[in-house]
Amino acid sequence: MLKWLGKCKFWRDRRGVSVVEFALILPVQLVMIFGTVEISNLMIADRKLVAATSTTADLFTQVKTVTSADVADIFLAGTAVMQPLDNGNLSFVVASIVADAGGVTKVEWSEGYAGAHWRRAPTMYCRPGWSRPTRA
Repeated sequence: MLKWLGKCKFWRDRRGVSVVEFALILPVQLVMIFGTVEISNLMIADRKLVAATSTTADLFTQVKTVTSADVADIFLAGTAVMQPLDNGNLSFVVASIVADAGGVTKVEWSEGYAGAHWRRAPTMYCRPGWSRPTRA
């Protein structure tokens, strides 16, 4: 009954093999290409975020006293580093931690940008000999 299938020209014809192979490989290649682009974008965003954080911290540490206008300018400088990426969800928190003569540290002040605020973490790692900051 199926003897005619073996004699059919359809099974011996090789003209469409490359099209079938291309159709099987194309989705895998597209996923690899777009995945590489997305991973590259994530790496760029990570590097820009580290640069923005570093820039903001560096600008805060260069002054002895900080006014509200200085804080706003420094936060704007930090967001400018993130350009051209979208910084709609970007937020910063800066805290001034001081130590008294006895070595006890406390948060003297903290300032947030874009709705962020300082909060005590449930667990905080401190190096040996250091103490955890306490809220003033």
